[in-house]
Amino acid sequence: MPDKILRFRIQQLKDMGVNAIRTSHNPQTPIFYELCDEMGGC
Repeated sequence: MPDKILRFRIQQLKDMGVNAIRTSHNPQTPIFYELCDEMGGC
């Protein structure tokens, strides 16, 4: 998934008040975790 779309989706979740994302059994790409750190946690 392109970084731009991933950033958009994380921002949408933050706008809805989500403060944690459970990735469960599907590890995410390193950029996902980097964006979460950059954008204030997920």
